[in-house]
Amino acid sequence: MANQWFRFKQFTVWQDQAAMKVTTDGVLLGAWVRVDPTMTRVLDVGTGTGLLALMISQRCCVAVDAVEIDPLSAEQARENISRSPWPERIRIVEGSFQEYVSFTENRYDLVVSNPPYFSGCLKSSSPAKARARHTDNLSPEDLLDGTLKVLKPAGRLAVILPAVQAGAFEFLARDRHLYVIRQCEVVPVKDGKPGRMLFEFSLQPRKREKETLVIRAGDYTPEYLRLTGEFYLKFQGLFW
Repeated sequence: MANQWFRFKQFTVWQDQAAMKVTTDGVLLGAWVRVDPTMTRVLDVGTGTGLLALMISQRCCVAVDAVEIDPLSAEQARENISRSPWPERIRIVEGSFQEYVSFTENRYDLVVSNPPYFSGCLKSSSPAKARARHTDNLSPEDLLDGTLKVLKPAGRLAVILPAVQAGAFEFLARDRHLYVIRQCEVVPVKDGKPGRMLFEFSLQPRKREKETLVIRAGDYTPEYLRLTGEFYLKFQGLFW
């Protein structure tokens, strides 16, 4: 059973009511995505506990809108934000991403998402967890099409995906004129196969930056420690 809370260096994430708990995927994306002090607004799609919104707020003074479809998760995210050092920077929007992009007039420098990625397999008995993990309520096409509606011309989309699904997602993005400008293969253990892929997409194609991150080579690697060191209290307890 997951802990009811997860303490980081500058904030604590309570997760007893949220459909999805703190995971290594979320921490990797929040630490890896490029933030820029010139940004004015960020959109976190499927915020869950509010983890990504909090990590971005720690790294950069920017307004963050965080969308969450599950009512209990949205309420928990509000509580986590209110207890954080940056409650004035983050706004929780309860409802679906598709509905939000249909009415908002906001435009974003960065859209970030740790999206649901299970499709066509056995679902959790918890409807909220099934919503959070499966693509029924937010397909890759929905995420990409919605992003196009709210992204600034020079904005970016950042996601983390299972490595086996990365190629299909990139194909869908390229078909919509969203191009990979930065990617990172995440390898759980040295000499293993990639488990996750981190992507940044842009409407403006340019030479792709490529890197590989190995999490463990016996102990945690220096690269992993450097990436996540601003957040983890202790480097233990990885979650996939």
